[in-house]
Amino acid sequence: MEDTLEDLEVRIRGILNSLIAKSSVNSVHSAEDQRSTPPEHCNTFANSSKEKKKNVLLPTAVVHIKGGDGQLHPCKAILDSGSYFSFIRQRLANKLTLKKEKRTTSVSGLGEITLKVKQKINAVIQSKNGSFSTALDPLIVSYITTTSIHRMDASKIKIPSNLDLADKDLGIPGEIDLLIGCELFFELLRPNQLRSPCEKWLFQETVFGYIVVGSSDKFEEKSYCGLAINSKINSDSLNQQLRAFWEIETVDESSKEYSLEEEICETQYQSTHYRNEEGRYVV
Repeated sequence: MEDTLEDLEVRIRGILNSLIAKSSVNSVHSAEDQRSTPPEHCNTFANSSKEKKKNVLLPTAVVHIKGGDGQLHPCKAILDSGSYFSFIRQRLANKLTLKKEKRTTSVSGLGEITLKVKQKINAVIQSKNGSFSTALDPLIVSYITTTSIHRMDASKIKIPSNLDLADKDLGIPGEIDLLIGCELFFELLRPNQLRSPCEKWLFQETVFGYIVVGSSDKFEEKSYCGLAINSKINSDSLNQQLRAFWEIETVDESSKEYSLEEEICETQYQSTHYRNEEGRYVV
């Protein structure tokens, strides 16, 4: 069972006070000083706080796109009035088996970062009931974006029961396979628009159904532990004691004996995973 914040604080205070007491004794230079100088102590503290963050819900819709075999493939799309181009993810473009055409284009965004795009496809998208259909020639890219960072509880949005949602999985983090840009964006909108009672959420009708946009507040709890020591304590001795403590607490994995299955797994992991300069794990 994991220690609570209070248990950790008590444990750390006890260990460190013991170490500081030993350090202070070593730093006394005479017996007289030992009799007259009281043991030094340190203070540990623990604190927890809640950090407020915004979680924005992007306008997503389930769009059906026609493949080379004439079959319709549903995909999650984002409607973006601020994008000059439309984009399709490489994995979806491959699945559609449509003919890819050469199109050398430079796409730039924030920070003037430029991406070279070399292919596009000519596709047809339509709504789930078939009442709307139009041509779309998106550029092929390896990745677009995700819908949100954190999961949202859709029940808290209080969506009217009579609304036909364009994306019934809104609020669930997921990857986007299609981005429809400004060229078609306003053609997709319909007149009806509603606001939630709290005015945080906007329900906009489109040819694919109602999209939901807005934001919610997310509170993340963070814990902090600290150590306050007397500046008169011998720092070298304190560092030595602390180093010894952490060495005792460290688990020595090198001495662990693995079974044959564990050795195979370990070898496979070491040969297929590494950590790059940015600290990210690469498979």
